[in-house]
Amino acid sequence: RALALEWARAWSDQRVDDYLAFYSESFEPADGASRAEWAEQRRQRLAAPSFIEIKLTDIDARMVGPDEASVRFAQAYRSNTYGDTVRKTLVLERQDGEWKILRELSD
Repeated sequence: RALALEWARAWSDQRVDDYLAFYSESFEPADGASRAEWAEQRRQRLAAPSFIEIKLTDIDARMVGPDEASVRFAQAYRSNTYGDTVRKTLVLERQDGEWKILRELSD
């Protein structure tokens, strides 16, 4: 739960390096892009708007295994150019004592 809120705060604050640091080097983008291509696209998309607001509600965090967890929530996104609300799940893996995002799934 705390990780998802910190991730959303980094995104809202447009702190790109902090945002990207939440993702595992093994992160698998849903569109099939490489992690490097995905990261470059995220850099551009976080920098472009004059503001970004991310609000997470209905957060449900669960342990799936000793080193795997999932966090499901409703995500409201708003910027000066776009807005939407989606249900999202972050699949997390503990790596060297830190939780990292392995997959990101949207409903």
